[in-house]
Amino acid sequence: MRGRALTLLQLENDLRRAIKRKEFILHYQPIVSLGNDKIQGFEVLVRWRHPDKGLIAPGEFISLAEETGLIVPLGFWVLKEACTQMRAWQIKYGGLTTWKVSVNISSKQLALPNFVAQVKQVLQETELNPHNLKLEITESSLVEDANNTIAILQDLKAIGIEFSLDDFGTGYSSLSYLHQFPFDTLKIDRSFVNSINNNADKLGIVRAIVTLANNLGMDTIAEGIETVKQLAQLKALKCQYGQGYFLSKPLDKEIVEHIISSEIANAQTVDVEDHKSIIDEQIAREQLLFHIEQLRQELEEVKLEKADLEIMLDTTTEHADIVESQLHNEICDRQKAQAALSLANRELEKLSVLDSLTQVANRRRFDDYLLQEWRKLKEEAPISLILCDIDYFKLYNDTYGHPIGDYCLQQVALAIE
Repeated sequence: MRGRALTLLQLENDLRRAIKRKEFILHYQPIVSLGNDKIQGFEVLVRWRHPDKGLIAPGEFISLAEETGLIVPLGFWVLKEACTQMRAWQIKYGGLTTWKVSVNISSKQLALPNFVAQVKQVLQETELNPHNLKLEITESSLVEDANNTIAILQDLKAIGIEFSLDDFGTGYSSLSYLHQFPFDTLKIDRSFVNSINNNADKLGIVRAIVTLANNLGMDTIAEGIETVKQLAQLKALKCQYGQGYFLSKPLDKEIVEHIISSEIANAQTVDVEDHKSIIDEQIAREQLLFHIEQLRQELEEVKLEKADLEIMLDTTTEHADIVESQLHNEICDRQKAQAALSLANRELEKLSVLDSLTQVANRRRFDDYLLQEWRKLKEEAPISLILCDIDYFKLYNDTYGHPIGDYCLQQVALAIE
């Protein structure tokens, strides 16, 4: 424990010095349209170029930066550097007006009272159009102060900045909150994409996320695409965008500039075109196999339903006499119960006669009678008691309208009957 504590302390000290010395570099992972295979932008990923340990991945220092609060200055440095680089590419290549640079924002940055002002200042200093910036926020950031977060996002949304909900499905936010936040994109977490090939539940979750996003007017980006089969299935599910090592690993700015110049000049080599045609052929084959598997599963489900219906039909035919006898007995029992109820009502009418002098119901006789009947019922058979506060349904009527309240009352009446 002492050794680990000393290591963390040393790493924290190094991290503080690294922020002052700007020992960090940015890598850019392309976000690709799955409809036309064109790059639509980049997600910015920070790397630490340690003077002694070399290049350190974010998984080794981001959590420490979160714990110590160093994520705030580091996060704004990443934001400014990314916007500066994106604007430089736009000026250099004279295009990229629809491309977006995606930057991760931590919950500690969102909690700052001047967060909106700082983002606007970065855009003003870098001269980047707000429409070219997308901020990625994790689900866990939403539950800390939902109302404040909504106000912040709406303020930035008004100037053209877009928002992605990162790692969707792995956090703690409620779906009932989702429509309140001005998100443009849901990012499907890599844990769902990785097992989409061999896990029917994960495949169903991805399908549900894509459907949910479409219904809410949002796009979807699948993270962690590593195989052609995953890419084919995501295309079949109509996921709009994707990123992952199969499409491209995170790249330094020099390689990105080469990609940008190739995209704009449309000067891809024959080898790249041949490679792309091979990939397209693999995707088409995987999509065909995927659809065949879906049809096979649907056929098996139909067969099971047919078998179940045949069993039900045979059972109903064989036991029709028994069913008819049971219905007859139930009708007789219902008639007996109605007769007993009528008798009980007459008894109650007798017991609840008003006193001639006081004009007050004979409550004591009534209570004694109920106690006697209660004991008798407890000895003869189990009894259920239903208490229903009818006045409470006024709240349903006021909130949801009379049809909903009436429906609830009908359900209670059916239950009592």
